[in-house]
Amino acid sequence: MSIRGLANRTSLVYAIDRWYLPMYNGMMSSKISIDKAGRVVLPKPLRDKLSLHPGDHLAIETNDQVITLRPIRPQPSIRKKRGIWVYHGEPSHDDIVDFIASEREARIRELAD
Repeated sequence: MSIRGLANRTSLVYAIDRWYLPMYNGMMSSKISIDKAGRVVLPKPLRDKLSLHPGDHLAIETNDQVITLRPIRPQPSIRKKRGIWVYHGEPSHDDIVDFIASEREARIRELAD
């Protein structure tokens, strides 16, 4: 096979991959429409990739003719700071031992289902 034939074959395979696997490069281009109520539907592969579920919230930003949607994720209440887990949230008057026990029981019930 010549270099030109190999280059054409590589281009064809790349084009097929881009058509068949649009999310392969992390970007997805598609057309969507706005219905009469002003709603848009995000394609299923995009929702799956971003772990978006019904009821999730999105932040919307506009810049000239560009609209950007970003998922709003809850911030974790416990973060690691200098190797130590630190709670960032509202102060609680609950006993930590009771809290851990109730969380453990809830987790065990969740796993049992």
